Amino acid sequence: MLTFTRLLYAYDEVCINLMLSLLQKNDFNEVIFWSSELFYSGFLRELYDYCLLYTSDAADDSLRVD
Repeated sequence: MLTFTRLLYAYDEVCINLMLSLLQKNDFNEVIFWSSELFYSGFLRELYDYCLLYTSDAADDSLRVD
């Protein structure tokens, strides 16, 4: 089943774009846009999961010894 967000983006597309914008670390405004799209569309749990995944990955990077 295809699920849409409040601005009629496909839910899967929003999740992919959020993850890409987090990983590329190019434009913070893009992260805010995709995050707010999930938040205001009522996908709070999914947004929390993505943020938790990203922060745990960032913590692993900071603990890594080169």
